[in-house]
Amino acid sequence: MKIKLIAVAVAGALVAPLAVAQSNVTISGRLNATFESIKATGATLGGANNFTSRNRIVDNSSEIRFSGREDLGGGLNAWFTIGAGIDPSGGSNTDIYSRGLFGSRNSGVGLDSKAWGSIMFGKWDVHYEAGYVPALGHIDFGYIDQGLATFASLVYGAGQAGVAGQGGRLNNVVRYVTPQWNLGGGHFQTIVAYARNDESTYNNTGVAASNGGNKPSQWQIAPHYHYGPLSLFYSYYRDTDGATGAVAANPGALLGTVNAAGTPVALGVGLASALRDLRGDRAGASWKFDNGLKVGLVWDRYRNNIDNGTLAAGAGTFSANLKRTVWALPISYVTGPHKINFVYAKASNLSGSRSSSNAGVTAYSGSGTGASYWTIGYRYALSKRTSVYADYARISNQKRAGYDFFAYAGINGSALPANSIGADPQTMQVGIYHTF
Repeated sequence: MKIKLIAVAVAGALVAPLAVAQSNVTISGRLNATFESIKATGATLGGANNFTSRNRIVDNSSEIRFSGREDLGGGLNAWFTIGAGIDPSGGSNTDIYSRGLFGSRNSGVGLDSKAWGSIMFGKWDVHYEAGYVPALGHIDFGYIDQGLATFASLVYGAGQAGVAGQGGRLNNVVRYVTPQWNLGGGHFQTIVAYARNDESTYNNTGVAASNGGNKPSQWQIAPHYHYGPLSLFYSYYRDTDGATGAVAANPGALLGTVNAAGTPVALGVGLASALRDLRGDRAGASWKFDNGLKVGLVWDRYRNNIDNGTLAAGAGTFSANLKRTVWALPISYVTGPHKINFVYAKASNLSGSRSSSNAGVTAYSGSGTGASYWTIGYRYALSKRTSVYADYARISNQKRAGYDFFAYAGINGSALPANSIGADPQTMQVGIYHTF
């Protein structure tokens, strides 16, 4: 009997620390599967470059999270979050958008206090979701619902050369969030983030250099203010000394032009390497009425400077200075379990200049590089955690534009191909959303 009691005591001693260690860990997340009919037709370079209608089931930003907090005393807390994308449709286990990779979504460890705010180290969203996702929270329904404002910045396709990404879920992030300050009866807060998303170094032409050189970095400063029904936000983003990577010749804005008949053509030579300096500015406001109506306005400006570029096959030097502006009007209405969303967004033509030692590359026209987007959606909440929904969304590209839906919601499971510029992606979808 004594031997049995000793065995039980030893087993309890071994199990207890594990139970204590896990007692403050929370497992949460969302599952969001969508059935959709999607197509992109009207390609400028002919019907062979269209995507005819096809049906598919897609993941719509499903995720599992492990998180926890520890009270360190004196108002100081330690916390962590580990996120991973999952694909309930079974379409892929891993992909470039980080489904199936543990720790590939927002993940980090930090300290926080009501007195001085929060600081974390890890992998985190920087700028690209600003104004579309609650500043300290998560999206509601997925990429199409996120698109109800995300397409204020209109996601570029492979043919939209010259429009690079603004921010993203970056690696090596240091992120500080100030405490909430009372201001005029409302509360004010600011996010400051620094990242070395690319740990490489580059020489002055954007080629990897192991012995030093330019060191790419990213910065974000994002204040936001809430006062009753009014919300205001701004996000500044800077990405310096990054390598553009090779860019193939295509009929898009960067390495393409139009012929005398107005048809987009490729310049015939690609960009081998260069350094880029990106700047993004995004601001917006929304007002929520007592009857459940919410109206917003979003402004987004993007600038891309390309310096010290070299064209492929020794075809010469290259530089460019391009910019683009987007306006969006998001509207939503909630009554009981019902929610209706509508957004209209419009992107201007790219403007700016190109310069090259190759005379065939210097002519520049940003005509036909704009686009518009609109969507309407309906949600019905079956409970606080489960909803069903239906959406329609359409992007109308001009002749030399190649905008597409976000991430793996794209027409081909990725970005619209270069030869399909001018095609208009559109989707009709129904889905089920559940949080846990």
